[in-house]
Amino acid sequence: MRMIRLLATLSVLGACSAPPATGSSDSAAADTAVPEAQRGPFGIAGGMALDDLSVEQLQPGLYLVTDVPNPHVDFEEVYVTAWPSTGVCSVRANSPVQSSDSTGARTREIVMRVATQLQTRYGEPEITDRCVGYLCRQGYSNPSMWAYEILQGERGYMYEFNPDGPVDHVTAVHLGAMVTNYAQPFARLEYTFDNAEACESAEAASGAESL
Repeated sequence: MRMIRLLATLSVLGACSAPPATGSSDSAAADTAVPEAQRGPFGIAGGMALDDLSVEQLQPGLYLVTDVPNPHVDFEEVYVTAWPSTGVCSVRANSPVQSSDSTGARTREIVMRVATQLQTRYGEPEITDRCVGYLCRQGYSNPSMWAYEILQGERGYMYEFNPDGPVDHVTAVHLGAMVTNYAQPFARLEYTFDNAEACESAEAASGAESL
């Protein structure tokens, strides 16, 4: 069974009367003015403590974010995986389900729009957009079967961003199309942070507690 791997906003009180440090650049001043927690996806930073988030636990290690610090217009649900010893491990977001979108036209529009935005931060993506299943090999595929082919695992549609180094603790970003059991597609966006190894250990330890 695939587990969906999938924050109170921090306020900055600046001393408005304090003069800028001599020799400091505008970019450096802007960087220090933004709390690290607000630089992550949806305003959620890697390693952020669950106590700093408004969440609802769905199962061990998986939480629905009930008050997203920095929401995005294309995504209605945001989840995090997190453990007490690691804080937030990953962030996953789902767009609204696109009813009557068997060709994937609206879903692809969302994915391509978000991919363009991500590219400015994480660089060029690796794109998967192909059908390799039986229907395609036999020539039975047609545009109206796009969502069904994804549901059956015969088609893949994914943008993968792998920056040269962590960007605000983000090491990988996956964006693509998923489909419900009723062949209704939606966009899914997932971020992995640089504490992934510690998170895997925490998850393993959590499972062992019940044995």
